[in-house]
Amino acid sequence: MEPDSHATDPGDDLAVALRALNLRLQETEISDGLLREAAETVRLLTARLDGEPRLRWYENPSGAVGPASGLVSNYRDHTLFHGTKSPLAVPLEVYEEERNDGTRGLVGRITVNRLYEGPPMTVHGGYLAGLFDAILGDTQRIVEGDPAMTGVLEIRYPQRTPLDTPLVFRSFIESDRGRRLLINATCAVEGGDGSVTAEAKGFFVRVPRERLRSGS
Repeated sequence: MEPDSHATDPGDDLAVALRALNLRLQETEISDGLLREAAETVRLLTARLDGEPRLRWYENPSGAVGPASGLVSNYRDHTLFHGTKSPLAVPLEVYEEERNDGTRGLVGRITVNRLYEGPPMTVHGGYLAGLFDAILGDTQRIVEGDPAMTGVLEIRYPQRTPLDTPLVFRSFIESDRGRRLLINATCAVEGGDGSVTAEAKGFFVRVPRERLRSGS
């Protein structure tokens, strides 16, 4: 779901503008002359956007890894599936909920436009898989222990998932066996009849923080 037009963060504002540009390029036939002019404008703007390199979440000079490092929220703001500052993202809004049986999980909401179309009027299956991986990855962080990486991701598509329609993802931890986590998730049309359009099962493997930070 796009941030509203009154967002005050300049990084968010720029991302909104660039997403609009991406969509215009996808949905409009534009003359070669206008495209050349736009390309030159973008090159000039890119040259002006100079600054210090941004550290990734695991590059903190202090050696701290995780939320305490102060870099995780910055990293998340620029990610492909959450990033309010990413021109490639349709930001997935995620929050925690407790199910009736007491288990903890997450809810994610998003509306996907035609930039991510697969079959006619349908969200591309690969993009859906990425959204599932993002919310499953978020879900493993709500329990204590080392961070976990995706080991196996299984997706089923019982129905088409429509474009330009509010979607709701729900995920929860099915089992936690120390080093291995099983996390399930579903996608449905928000406010619809509850029918699941896609579902995922993720097997995650915990990795010690220092090993994850080193990339080994």
